[in-house]
Amino acid sequence: MVSLKTLSKIGVFVLVIALSAVFLAWSVNTDTSQITYTSLEELQDKRIGYVLAGITERMGKEHFPNATRSTFNSQMDAIAALQAGHLDGAMVSYPTVFMVKKNIPELTWIEEPVETTGVGIGVKKGNTALLNQVNACIDELKSDGTLDDMISRWYNFENPNYTMPDISLPTEGKPLLVCISVDFEPSCFLNAKGDAVGLDVELAYRIASYMNRPIKFVDTLTASRPSALESGKADIVAANFAIDPVYEYVEFSQSYFDLPFMMVVRKGT
Repeated sequence: MVSLKTLSKIGVFVLVIALSAVFLAWSVNTDTSQITYTSLEELQDKRIGYVLAGITERMGKEHFPNATRSTFNSQMDAIAALQAGHLDGAMVSYPTVFMVKKNIPELTWIEEPVETTGVGIGVKKGNTALLNQVNACIDELKSDGTLDDMISRWYNFENPNYTMPDISLPTEGKPLLVCISVDFEPSCFLNAKGDAVGLDVELAYRIASYMNRPIKFVDTLTASRPSALESGKADIVAANFAIDPVYEYVEFSQSYFDLPFMMVVRKGT
């Protein structure tokens, strides 16, 4: 006859085996670290992440209605979640793809963009005088070839030129308050000295020079840009700001750059 003690040991052994089988099955079903995706269609029912509020949240809902969607305060937070295996894809703008190519070899991206939209300078709705000045400056930079030169220097995938030109500004007077986000290399980021540089930063300097005003930068999260304009914390937003009707309290300048939004994924092994 088998004793109660023996039965107890057998029961524990069986329980351990059962739990091990469950854990193994769970691991097989949930570990997608070895999988890479090559099309947006493959991500329709997967786990995707994007920045809270604004254009990427709208894109996520429209293009991936059946996905498990998560929002983050910044694109780099979404990238970190992807690296940790919590997401299957992170929807980010082109500058973040640029950064991924340069710094994170275990990640790649799907070539087909989710959407492509223009990038503009944002001003507070109703501030027509300031908007006209910004547009006049952009017109000038387009007509004399300066804007094309800026884009070719900053947005060169193979050999970017991260040298900021010397743009003189007055030291007195009311500063132009410029909202930036310093995690969008090569649009806006911090160099080794801790100075803000990039395509948008250079453009902000050129706008301030056109207006003959000093400049002051305000680093703001993407979701806080409209409120920064509304509250007067910033006069303009020069921060890889995609033109979209979702920002109903913002008026945009003409587009100065075409911005793809793309899905970053892990490389398979």
